[in-house]
Amino acid sequence: MTSPRLAQLSQRLKRAQGSANVQQLADQYLAEGIITVLGDQRLVGEVLLGLPHLLTTDAPGTLALIWQGDDLALLAHPLALAQVDPDQLVALLKHEALHVIWRHPLRYADQADLANVKVACDIAVNQYLDVPPAGTATLADLRKLVHQPVKAGQDSAAYLRIIRDNHLQLNGHLNRTGQSLNGDNQSVTGVRPRSGNPTKRPLDSHHGWLVSADKVGQLRLPRSAHLQQILTQVWQKTPAHQRGLLPGAIQQELSPRRLATRPRWVRQLRTWLGSVPHGKQDSRARFNRRQPYRMELPGRVTRYVSQLQVFIDNSGSMGDDEISNLLSQVNLLAQEQSMVVTVIPFDAQIHPEGIQQLNQRKQVKYQRSGGGGTRFQSIFDYLKKQSTAKNAQVLIMTDGWGERAVNTFDYRHVVWLLTTAKNELSIVNPPGKVITTKGDQ
Repeated sequence: MTSPRLAQLSQRLKRAQGSANVQQLADQYLAEGIITVLGDQRLVGEVLLGLPHLLTTDAPGTLALIWQGDDLALLAHPLALAQVDPDQLVALLKHEALHVIWRHPLRYADQADLANVKVACDIAVNQYLDVPPAGTATLADLRKLVHQPVKAGQDSAAYLRIIRDNHLQLNGHLNRTGQSLNGDNQSVTGVRPRSGNPTKRPLDSHHGWLVSADKVGQLRLPRSAHLQQILTQVWQKTPAHQRGLLPGAIQQELSPRRLATRPRWVRQLRTWLGSVPHGKQDSRARFNRRQPYRMELPGRVTRYVSQLQVFIDNSGSMGDDEISNLLSQVNLLAQEQSMVVTVIPFDAQIHPEGIQQLNQRKQVKYQRSGGGGTRFQSIFDYLKKQSTAKNAQVLIMTDGWGERAVNTFDYRHVVWLLTTAKNELSIVNPPGKVITTKGDQ
């Protein structure tokens, strides 16, 4: 139940349209909404307090999370706020905070299909709200549209995969309800609304998540550190008895013990993934550079590789438990990065009978193929034979014991993940990056 002061500020803001003090009243209304959230769900309110609050008529939505350098900020449109009643404002603020808790603005900053991402992320966070903000997608919507029993409580990446697989069917249905997979809900498709027309603005915009292609790699680490600092402080500021009132999934996401147990090599790999451009694709979220005044023409954005080829060493020196543990982390990466992962076993040669794909709905099942000596050249011969793109992302999981030199055929986007120390990789001057499961060795 919202406070009387919040209801009073809402009425004052509605009456102040066109007056000089509308900005000040909108600021007070937003602040009181955050105070209401803080009293209802302490941790969620602390997330909102940890973000700078900016009011501007250039905001792409009523509320929006937007990157400013390495910092994440909460942007609000003062005129559009006047159209939002108190209960809706509280729901919308909680919705934005949950996006932060699951690090959605960081995880999906390089995804070209922003509208698909918006629907998937909204479905994920709305499951933790009693009443989701108007115009945002819910799990019930997705179940009706795909006509299948989609599981609750999944990560946004799992819902994104389903949406991508059913894109055309979903788009047709959503258009009838005023939503679209080609742009923000309740707005002109692919066009950021003008500041003078707040009613055409979506309640929640994700436009501020996007990062230009040439800055994705360099911004990921500092932004990740910034988000982690906010969420660590939020956890520390929330009393233990109030943490216990949170849904288990949120507790698990923020628990310091969970973060501490995440292997360092997984964190390193997450930083590397998603930073390799792979051509261009059409996007309604971008203006056409040659004819920007023709709104019906899509723009072009950089497409990032969403596939990872994992070569797993099946030589006799790699134990079954060791391989299983590594592949379980690959499963985790597939879920979090919304990637299709192809697992390819090798020893002295590639074993095609053991090749399998995994994603959010298909987990890898390990079964040893081969078991002889290790020959890394077989990997690069396979990539060349398959005509794999030179910017393909390749992960080689191995103990590092093989030949001293290989012909890489100019494949450079390679990570060597060693189960031994870095200096035990037999290749002299290996292409790409070398990391190890042995911490900082």
